[in-house]
Amino acid sequence: MLEDPGQPRSAVTSIPLERLWIELPLPQLLDTSVLFRELHGLAKGYRPRLLSAARYGTAILYVPTNVAEEVPVKLDRIASAARVPVESVEAPWWDDYSPHIRVVDAMPALTDERRRGLLDEDADDLPFAEAVALMVRSSPSRRTPT
Repeated sequence: MLEDPGQPRSAVTSIPLERLWIELPLPQLLDTSVLFRELHGLAKGYRPRLLSAARYGTAILYVPTNVAEEVPVKLDRIASAARVPVESVEAPWWDDYSPHIRVVDAMPALTDERRRGLLDEDADDLPFAEAVALMVRSSPSRRTPT
């Protein structure tokens, strides 16, 4: 769009609509701490954003296997932190979250230097980092045109 030199320059710029378009549903890769906050908030009566997004079809929730295994084991800690009975977080986990969560695991990226650094720093986060790498590699915006 050509600007009229006689008009003052606008602070508002025009952006083509296609640059703002977001493909839905959005993939959301979750770690344990995110699910803890969601369940804690739900137990305290807050509306869980990620669960709502999954229910409305605007997000797909993914977790690595270790997160899917870790959350049920730690439901008592979440309940204790929220000062509610364990049933207040146990039922929502199994009835509400679990049906919307997809478990994903990736093959280790043995040549990735960041993986080796994470292995030394916090090996528990490796499955999450590898799932992130998998999602980035398979992202449509990262694919080369054919």
